[in-house]
Amino acid sequence: MVKNSMSKLLLRTLHTKFPEQRNLPASCAALNRYFSSKPNRDTKTPRILITGSLGQLGTGLAKKLRAHYGAENVIMSDIIKAPKQILNAGPYIYADILDFKNLQEIIVNYRIDWLVHFSALLSAIGEDNVPLAMRVNVEGLHNVMELAKQYRLKIFVPSTIGALDQTPPGILLQISVCKDLALFMEFPKFMPSYLAK
Repeated sequence: MVKNSMSKLLLRTLHTKFPEQRNLPASCAALNRYFSSKPNRDTKTPRILITGSLGQLGTGLAKKLRAHYGAENVIMSDIIKAPKQILNAGPYIYADILDFKNLQEIIVNYRIDWLVHFSALLSAIGEDNVPLAMRVNVEGLHNVMELAKQYRLKIFVPSTIGALDQTPPGILLQISVCKDLALFMEFPKFMPSYLAK
């Protein structure tokens, strides 16, 4: 199963970055259920766009996904200049998640099927520039969710958060709360109605 393979690759990449998370019971079972809930009868290799791919998790995940699906099928993107080894490893493009039209062109022109959304301003930078953090973290997420809805993309949106209540508010469904990592998926109670619009 393609979806199940992606969930295993995502978890393996996260566990490589955060080895203390390996001992989670069933290792994010809800994530595994999400990726394996519907059989994928389409044998076509997915085209995957990773936003914010030069951040904490993107490079490692891109390497794993490229090994599994082929370098040409995993497009890394960010708003900063990529180092030479990234450019030599496979497709890399400039993509600003605040530019809806540009993201739309990328999805159409590169025939994207899956979107892994890593673009975000994390705590330290976000606290220094709250208005920018709100734009990137909220408007950027809104843009990728709208495009996922419009083009029927599979979307994965993780988040690293140091501390979190057991019942997180908002649009994110908690999958697993770990010591230093909370992994979220965007499909909460409101998402089915949001996507049905």
